[in-house]
Amino acid sequence: MKINSMCFLIIAILGILLTVVANPVNTYAKNKNLETSDLTSDKVKNNESGNKTSTSSEDSSQISQAKFADKKTIDSIFKNSENTLLTSKALKIIPSDYKVTVSFESVKVHNTHEGAFSGDGEYDLAVYVQGQKVVLTDPNAPGQGLWDVSDEETVTFSPSKEITVSVSKNIPLSIFTVGSEVDGCDRTAFPENIQSNVVSALSKGVNYLVNIGDIQDELNSAINWVGCKLNPNDEIGKINKIYEPVNFGQGEHTENSSSGDFTMKYTITVIPPKNILKDLGTANQVLSVK
Repeated sequence: MKINSMCFLIIAILGILLTVVANPVNTYAKNKNLETSDLTSDKVKNNESGNKTSTSSEDSSQISQAKFADKKTIDSIFKNSENTLLTSKALKIIPSDYKVTVSFESVKVHNTHEGAFSGDGEYDLAVYVQGQKVVLTDPNAPGQGLWDVSDEETVTFSPSKEITVSVSKNIPLSIFTVGSEVDGCDRTAFPENIQSNVVSALSKGVNYLVNIGDIQDELNSAINWVGCKLNPNDEIGKINKIYEPVNFGQGEHTENSSSGDFTMKYTITVIPPKNILKDLGTANQVLSVK
């Protein structure tokens, strides 16, 4: 009886010892499996996230390359006059032309070509500024104009007759007159705009005055047409001036005609160009900088 009780006690003690020894092993194994599972899960998540990031970056790069392919990219940071950062993107600098305004203030007539008993003179006078016509004969207000003038009379234009033209920095400004003192041939219908001819003549780079003078002579040749040769209009001389870039003769001017028949006063005002920055992707204007 004592032996059986002793055996049962020994078996119970061994069972307890085996349970204590086995539990740490199982706990370690379970924890190890859990850590491995977590690491595997995190790795999968990281890989998926990495793939998505990489794909997004590649897509963005491809879109950017496609959008701005074959276009000039400005990598520098642009700043405005207040030194404020603007942007660093695909932009293009497009220079604009100079804006030149010529204001004609007065014409003084020295010779009417009418003689003592013929009355007042009738001046038919126009000016071409870079090939665009300004008529000085017609009045701006009552009492003005050149259609009824006497010797040594000054006709003042108020407000001044003026015109604004765009001029490239690479070519000069041209101002020249055409016209006559009218007798039997009446007024001449000079063309309104010969800008392409004038710019072409100025773009040749040499003999500006000669090239423009040829155009001037051709226009004046239409004054005395065949049907009025018996009482032709009188020549009053010419003004042909060239003003080099980029000052373009800015300021006040007093010029006499080649024959001394009249004196013309005018003022040149020059507005320098602004560089226009445009977004190459949309071609919309972004801003202007000096």
